[in-house]
Amino acid sequence: MKLWTNTSQQSGREAQLRYREPAVCKGHILVVEDNPGVLSATEVFLSETGYKVTTATSLAEAIERARANPELDLLITDYHLSNKETGKQVITAVREIRGPAFKAVVITGDTSAAVHAFDGDACLCWLRKPVNPRQLVTLLESFLAGRPG
Repeated sequence: MKLWTNTSQQSGREAQLRYREPAVCKGHILVVEDNPGVLSATEVFLSETGYKVTTATSLAEAIERARANPELDLLITDYHLSNKETGKQVITAVREIRGPAFKAVVITGDTSAAVHAFDGDACLCWLRKPVNPRQLVTLLESFLAGRPG
């Protein structure tokens, strides 16, 4: 992953870009989100925080990415996706590929009982929208602290 940072200190000056290697990769995360703006913002935030990020916008893409990236450490998925797909379906499908203990974070604004189908799953955490970035980073660090490697 390459990061480019703006080194200009004064407004009105042409921005100077400088290549910067990221710190040690903290983990590889698959992010599944059907809203392009939210997906892009999440990808940028996680990348700048030190994570390698692979993205998907649907259940089919998530399955494809999980198969193509055996080094994935964790899944973050929105609960409600397009075409009546759900984060529950994404987690189930990814776990069929990666194993039943594959860690996942579900982000949702939905408070209905249906979203709590995985309650009691020690390898899953729920976050409510809007997500506090610091809370997300703390959760990821905690979840990934015991990963093999």
